[in-house]
Parts: sequence; C-alpha cells; structure tokens
Amino acid sequence: MVKLRNWHKYAGLWSASIILLLAVTGFFLDHKTCSFLYTTTIPNSYLPDTLTSKSDGLTEAYWVDEERDIHLVGSKRGLFYKEGESDFIAILNEQILAIREESRSHTLFCATSKGIYRSGDARHWQRFALQEEYINALSLYDRKLVAVVDKRELVVLDAYTAEILKRTPVLIDAKELQHDITLSRFVRDFHYGRGLFDGIYSLLISDATAFLLTLLSISGLLIWFLVKRVRAKKHHYAKTLKPTIKIHANFVVILFLIPMILFSLTGIILDHSRFFNPYIKKVTLPHTILPPVYDSLSSDIWSVDYDGSYYRVGNRYGIYKSDDLHQWVFENRGLAYKMKRFDNTLLVSGMGSANRIYTPKDGWQVLPKTPHMFKDVWASEKGYRYFSSHHPIQTLPSFTDTTLYSLLLALHDGTFFASWWIYINDIAALLLLILLFSGTWRWLRRKRIIKPIQKRTT
Repeated sequence: MVKLRNWHKYAGLWSASIILLLAVTGFFLDHKTCSFLYTTTIPNSYLPDTLTSKSDGLTEAYWVDEERDIHLVGSKRGLFYKEGESDFIAILNEQILAIREESRSHTLFCATSKGIYRSGDARHWQRFALQEEYINALSLYDRKLVAVVDKRELVVLDAYTAEILKRTPVLIDAKELQHDITLSRFVRDFHYGRGLFDGIYSLLISDATAFLLTLLSISGLLIWFLVKRVRAKKHHYAKTLKPTIKIHANFVVILFLIPMILFSLTGIILDHSRFFNPYIKKVTLPHTILPPVYDSLSSDIWSVDYDGSYYRVGNRYGIYKSDDLHQWVFENRGLAYKMKRFDNTLLVSGMGSANRIYTPKDGWQVLPKTPHMFKDVWASEKGYRYFSSHHPIQTLPSFTDTTLYSLLLALHDGTFFASWWIYINDIAALLLLILLFSGTWRWLRRKRIIKPIQKRTT
C-alpha cells in the first residue's frame, strides 16, 4: 500500500510547477485595473500565434461618426483614432472604459483609468475631471455627466464646467438585495475574487491564497531537494531543511483550506464552462446561504445610466433605480454589464444574462439577435450596431506586440501552450486537492491532534 507520505510527495512533484504558475498569474489577473499590465508589452515574434488576437478582448468602447468616417476605439491599451482609409493612431495612453457623446455640441467624453477626458473633434483630448481616479462607467444626459468611480461611488458633474454636483457611494438597502443566484454566478464571482466579502476583502483572501500556494509550491520543491541532499550524506543541508519544513507546514495553510479547495474546483469548472454551464445554471443558491457580499454589493457597480429623472446602476443582481441617489429600488433582473442611452431608449448588455432594451412605452424587453455581452453600441442609418470582443466585425487596431495582461491570461487558461493544456491544469487542480488532504492529515498527526491509525495484528 502506498504511504500517505508518498502520495503527498509525488502529487507535489507532478503538480508544483503548474500550481505555482496558476497562483502567480491568478494574482496579477485579479488586479486587472493596474496600468502596468497594459503598458508592459512583449513583441509578438517571441509569442505563439494564439496570442496575437488577445488585444481584441481589451477593447471596451467603440464610437463611429459615419458622416465623417471617423472611428474611435477605446481599449485597455489606450484610445485609437482612424479617419477614412488611414490606419489607427494612438492618441491617449490611458485605459479607456467608455466613450459618450453630447449630441447638441458633439462634445465627446471618455472614462479612463486616470479620470475623465473631453474632446471637441474626436482627435485632440484634454483632461476634464476626476483626475487620477478610475472611472469604470459613464453616462451623459443633457448637461449632467454621471461617472462611476472604482465600482463604488457615483459622481454627478456639470458636463460644461466639470463642477461636481453630487458625490456619493451606492448604498442599496438590504431588503432590495434579497435575491437568489445561480451556482454559475457564484462560481465566477468566487474565482474572480469578488464572491465572499465586499470592498477589497474578497480580493485580499484571493491574494493571500495565491501567496500561500506560491509559498507551498516553492517550499515543497525545496524540501524534496534538501531531503535528497541530506540522504546523500551532505549534512550541512539539514540546517536549512528544518526551517523550510516549518514554513511549508503551518497553521495558516489550515485556515485557508476552504479557499484553496474552492479555487481548485471553480477553476476546473471554468476550464470546461461549456460542459458545466447547462447544469450549474439550473442550480439556484438561496440568499440565506450566500456570503456577506451579496447583502451589500456596495463595490459592484458595473454600469450607470441617467435619463433626466432617474439614475440607474447595474450590479450582479440586475438594475436598480433612484431619483435621489439615496433610495434605490430593484427594477430588472440580470447582471447589467454595460448600459447606453439613445434619447428615450436604454440598451443593456448582459453578462450571464440576456441583453435588454427599455423604453417608457414598452418597459423592459429582451433584446433579440444581439451579441452576448456586447461592449458598446452606436446608432447608424441601418439601426443599432453592436461591438463585441467575442465576435468583432468592426475594424480594430493591429499590434506588433502583446500586453503583459494578455500573456498572463493565456498562461493561466492554458491557451499559451495548446488547446489541450486545460487538462494539465485540471490534473494539477486535482493533485492540489490530494496535497491539501494528505498535508493536512500529516500536520494533524504531527501535532498529535489525531492519533495514527494502528496496524491490526493477528
């Protein structure tokens, strides 16, 4: 019979490098708002061809002036301008999260990672308001500009003078948040570092878990190396071996067992989302058992809209509206990823939910035959046109390099290596579960919390 110690050793040797790679890349991917992830680039000549299209997924906004044949592409890599048959040129280096136009004056505003910018001709831009703040969503109606700061605050500004008229966090009463969610929603929320507590606390747990997995991988490999040296009569390695074992086997790891198990299981599910989605979307988690974050969602504002009378915000439950920015009422279900208004028509992009359209006459309706999770929309002579990075049909800038973020994402999901690499990740995740069980059992025995199983004698 294979001893538990050997199970632990071989599972660690086979999986340590993959677990280390997943932990390090996962840590940086959880901090996707950091600008250096997009300003640091690697020439495509050093990378596999599968990465060359990754920049398309960084596009967040698309604006078109068909009369003048001008295209603006807002990306995490910056703002790009194209006129006529010319190539795209970079005109802003900040992360671009949204573009909005004031129709009367044809003034453009864009939400960036360093505040709001304004332009009168689409090519030349100046800083306008909220400098150095991360603006993840923007709405414009008449003279009012409504910005979402870092998914948690709403700022209402005068679109002409940049005067701040109101600034407030979005605090939704708990009675309006008593909704159930699907298992599919929880799997994604947890794995992306936003599924337990509000604010930065879920992210801190994810960061700590990534740090521990990194520490366990490195120290485990080091222990294996040191043990071999000691057994080879190189006794001076013994001084390093004992403290390394103490670092590797400690109580903090026991405290983070549940997060590590959940990250492993949710990672496997997301690796095979096409297979699991039909099943986990049918499983409903009642609100009574949901983690605390679902009782507040104060840092979960994905989108915003203002129609002159009501403010609307979109979070993972759906759309909430208010006429005073204090009392929020639930209005429509389904994560509202993006919202964009055209006069009395509001178009909503869903994430894991249907796209919707709202008009005062017809109320809320499903928006049929539109790309899932579209990132922007504009009006043309042929009707509304949609941009989705999943199925881009518009012209986009081409690059000779790839961002560090795209590289880390490809390493994390396995597409950097090959389409079948997800199975290597799966094996590493399953071996991690064996490591957690065997390591915990051995730690408990060493601490005499449980007694060793006595062999039966005849």
